[in-house]
Amino acid sequence: TMNDRLKELAAQAGFNPYNYTGSNTELFEKFAELIIRECLHKIKTCQVPVGNKPALLMVRNEIKAHFGIK
Repeated sequence: TMNDRLKELAAQAGFNPYNYTGSNTELFEKFAELIIRECLHKIKTCQVPVGNKPALLMVRNEIKAHFGIK
């Protein structure tokens, strides 16, 4: 199911996620998940000094939790 933050962002973008049914909801959720995963990948592959890696991992985990991504 789409988490509340994704619903809020969809509404801000002009979508009405509450009117989605069936595959429409699944498509929107998949689209949102792909964007989030792309951002997570960018964080993971970001070139930072070795000492800052734990901070990036923490940020990555916070983003995953915020959007309900496993």
